[in-house]
Amino acid sequence: MTDMIPRVSKEIVGFAVQNTVDVIGLKDLLGIRCRTGTSSTHHSWAFFELQSFIEYKAREKGISTVSIDPAYTSQPCPRCNHISKNNRRRK
Repeated sequence: MTDMIPRVSKEIVGFAVQNTVDVIGLKDLLGIRCRTGTSSTHHSWAFFELQSFIEYKAREKGISTVSIDPAYTSQPCPRCNHISKNNRRRK
């Protein structure tokens, strides 16, 4: 993970720069392991670290970051953004 997080954050910010993106939206993943049933706090550190690296590298490139509430973000249709229970085949 020590090598992976810096590489992934660099790729994300690099993609944003290459595609002239002004803002990177990051889901607020605080407490994600609590919601999934895993009680270890060690796992949440990787999410926090990745988010911190992305914010730092984006700031260096003049790109803003915003925190997004993750509620319902996986429900819209990827083509038209319509939200319906029929869009999801499983949980």
